[in-house]
Amino acid sequence: MKALIGKVGLIILAAVVVVAAAGGAAYFAVRSAMVKPAEAPAKVEKQTLKPVEIGEFLTNLADPGGRRVIHVKMEIRVANEKTATKLQEDGSAIRDQVLRILRSKTVTDLAGEDGMDNLAHEIMNRLNVTVAEGQIRELYFTDIAIQ
Repeated sequence: MKALIGKVGLIILAAVVVVAAAGGAAYFAVRSAMVKPAEAPAKVEKQTLKPVEIGEFLTNLADPGGRRVIHVKMEIRVANEKTATKLQEDGSAIRDQVLRILRSKTVTDLAGEDGMDNLAHEIMNRLNVTVAEGQIRELYFTDIAIQ
């Protein structure tokens, strides 16, 4: 009888060890599959952009009668110091391009948030093509008035 109890006890002990090992393996497998926020891969830091004031602009709009004017002050953000220096040196080219764009707009073209977004994108694209070779990343209107 003692031999039978010894064998049953051994079988029960073996079963407990197998179940415990399987449970532990499952726990670690699930835990390693779940990524905690602290363990998430580090995000690439956003590149620091250099601010460049491109000045104030006052010009007529393309409205009939030529009585509407726009006054705008802008700041752009560029990818590096070299581009910032180049833009400051090419001030005349920048003014010319911005004034050409502004004079081609009507009050209707500039209406609402969409109008201002479209104007910002057009100015950025033109300056990237003519002066900055794709280095202008952002454009902000710091002052604007249409009369």
